[in-house]
Amino acid sequence: MEDKSTNTYENSQIAEMFLKEDDKVVLMTRDCQRYRELKMAEKNDIKATSFNAPLDFILRFGSTLREIVSMLKLWITY
Repeated sequence: MEDKSTNTYENSQIAEMFLKEDDKVVLMTRDCQRYRELKMAEKNDIKATSFNAPLDFILRFGSTLREIVSMLKLWITY
């Protein structure tokens, strides 16, 4: 398990160092984060698919707002 990164982009960069060329990974993520995490994997040449972790309805609103900000950062920065 990787524990050095501080964000999704760093996590995918570090994970890529441990993968072989044909390795595939499964990302366990919330549905609102799925798109961004798959894009980060793609940017680091990681073949990935995702599986949605359950998220309580109450928490979904805050997570979705946070994800909108994260997506804006993704588009601007990376």
